[in-house]
Amino acid sequence: MRPDKNTTKTRIVFDASAKQDGISLNDTIHHGPKLQNDLFAVLLRFISNAVAIMCDIAEMYYQINMKAKDRSLHRFLWMDLDQSKQPDVYQFSRIVFGVNSSPFLAQFVSQRNAITYQSKYSLAADTVLNSTYMDDSMDCVKDIPTAIKLREELVNLWGTAGMHARKWLSNSPAVLNDIPSEECATSVNFDSGQTPSTKSLGVMWHPEADMFTFSSMQPDLAKFTKRSFLSSTASLFDPLKFLTPFTVRARIILQKIWMEGFQWDELLEANLAMKATKWFNEFPQLDNIQVPRYLSVDNGMDCTPHLHTFVDA
Repeated sequence: MRPDKNTTKTRIVFDASAKQDGISLNDTIHHGPKLQNDLFAVLLRFISNAVAIMCDIAEMYYQINMKAKDRSLHRFLWMDLDQSKQPDVYQFSRIVFGVNSSPFLAQFVSQRNAITYQSKYSLAADTVLNSTYMDDSMDCVKDIPTAIKLREELVNLWGTAGMHARKWLSNSPAVLNDIPSEECATSVNFDSGQTPSTKSLGVMWHPEADMFTFSSMQPDLAKFTKRSFLSSTASLFDPLKFLTPFTVRARIILQKIWMEGFQWDELLEANLAMKATKWFNEFPQLDNIQVPRYLSVDNGMDCTPHLHTFVDA
């Protein structure tokens, strides 16, 4: 259940890890290699040009057929309101959440489709292959005409796979002008894959201002242990490391906790607990941080870029 989502608030999950006689479906399926792009690499591309564009694929998994011979292994019971009847037996015909091979299959289909139509939709194919994370295509280009062309190609390319590109975002009003308002979104949360119970800080992109912002939710911790402190700090989602000056302080506190020899569920002593409390009390201030998505060095300013590299023997 995801009541915070604007579109799909309920997601069907098939428990393929449930064991019968000591074995589960996931135990017998090859999950396939990891094909999804690295989020950090995708975001690096996303901040490299002036005009940004993004879309989401509607219910990607459910657009991919499952082979007929595999469907009997994905059966489930459906109990009618009249519980005096025996439950009906159904089987999935599309790939489904909860099966360990589904992420591989979804990425394989989308990437193979992009390669197949690469000569016809070169811009979109490059975006799908290099700037798509899970079911979100996010890219940026140098000018508005190229962005408009990229959007048209993405619609057509995803359409060849029977998929619908929606929830469009762009920092350019000209790009959004020809898109129906119901097909557009207002912002994107880059940690949307996390569940509400573990999400403390979401990295947001607001296209109108073309800024990254942060949506904080201060953890409700009355007492600190090594386990609770580590768990809460690990929930911070900062793939581009904008918040390193803040998060490094938590690392220092955690280092001191380890050096003092505290057990995982042992309450921290007063001095360390006070430092942890002070750090968490600063969470609301993160809402005030705004980071430009695109930093231009070609706007006529007289500046020389420098590359700084740090190494260790």
